Amino acid sequence: MLTAPEKPVVDIEISSCNAYSPYTYVIHARNGSLCATADRIRYKYFVPENEPVHPLQLEPLSDEKGHPTYCSEQLTWHEHDITVEGSAFDVGTAKYYDMIYDHLVKGREMAIQPWQAMQQIAIAEQVHKDNPLPVLY
Repeated sequence: MLTAPEKPVVDIEISSCNAYSPYTYVIHARNGSLCATADRIRYKYFVPENEPVHPLQLEPLSDEKGHPTYCSEQLTWHEHDITVEGSAFDVGTAKYYDMIYDHLVKGREMAIQPWQAMQQIAIAEQVHKDNPLPVLY
């Protein structure tokens, strides 16, 4: 779990134990979700500002016959489906080295800034500190 003041809570679960998972990544967010494999990214979300605000209903939900019902809401969903061309080992690597070249030769700004890499390293170090592995001799 990653937390910080005024930031969203991030719950990262890494496991090779889910034998039925069809996705490499699944991200659940406040207004939608994203799922991805090596060759496809799909995401679906709604825009809260475009949805009606419903009044708080304190009495139990029931249908016209008085039977209990589940709450439901019709949202306007926006969906995107992206096909990924290439792989991290050809296209991804080429784009990385193109970025380095453009920075060194053409003076362009790096897409990944040193402070961003430092944040990731700090998180990884904290994870290792909080979850030490036994030393085997």
